[in-house]
Amino acid sequence: MSQTLADLFEEQADRHPDRIAVEGEDGCLTYRELDEAANRVAWELLDGFAA
Repeated sequence: MSQTLADLFEEQADRHPDRIAVEGEDGCLTYRELDEAANRVAWELLDGFAA
């Protein structure tokens, strides 16, 4: 069974939504926040291609 990076990320987001996923100088994002942001970008891209 082969999983993509996206599949593995979704598993982490589901298991540990409130854990820190990324940290930077401007702050950090939880897996939930990063997943939501990634989904927003994906929908924007899909909307752009549909237009």
